[in-house]
Amino acid sequence: MNGMYWYVSRQKTEALRDRYDRSPGNWLDKLSVTIKAPFVEAQAAMALDQTLFKEVERIEKRLLESGEVPEFTNIAKAQPTAFFLFNGTAHRTIEHGGYWIAMVSGSTALLLGGSASNVIGAPPKETAEISPSMNPIGSFNSVADQMTEGNRSSISETCSYVWVAIAEPVRDGWVGLPRVEGIAVYGGRFPASKTRMQRSGFEGVQEIIVGSPIFVRQL
Repeated sequence: MNGMYWYVSRQKTEALRDRYDRSPGNWLDKLSVTIKAPFVEAQAAMALDQTLFKEVERIEKRLLESGEVPEFTNIAKAQPTAFFLFNGTAHRTIEHGGYWIAMVSGSTALLLGGSASNVIGAPPKETAEISPSMNPIGSFNSVADQMTEGNRSSISETCSYVWVAIAEPVRDGWVGLPRVEGIAVYGGRFPASKTRMQRSGFEGVQEIIVGSPIFVRQL
């Protein structure tokens, strides 16, 4: 594949590789629950070298061949997916040990969160866009581990806040941002905060898809 990697989750790559080796016929069954945790990833044995990138490309090929990986804008509300594709202009930042990417397509925003330890090459400069008082990592972990109807509203508000904090500084230059592609583990779909979107100039955004990337590659 052509392109420069921004990010590769070695833990997710290992989990997918090992599951396929053990059970190629049904390797995706019940797999996503074991690889969602985005920030506190266990130490992975895979080295950061060309072997890792080749393994990522093999996993990408297998996932695409499965026919079960929709674009993030096409995730069916009635039948959530384990994985999804993303492709478009994106803005990235590192905040509080988390690696964050914001994208948008039409009325759907995408917020990706992962471990800063998986950044490839020189990481983006850490900024102060996201207030720690909003507990963004805690909310993201709740999406993965313990989301309930009771905390869904607060998670929706926090995800809207984090997405706006990342996207608003580059709103007027969005079309000039780098274009990336990748595959992520699906976390959830949430209504966007109407108030936050209107105040930040993203009135058209109605929902936010949340996920944790397996890989991110600049085109």
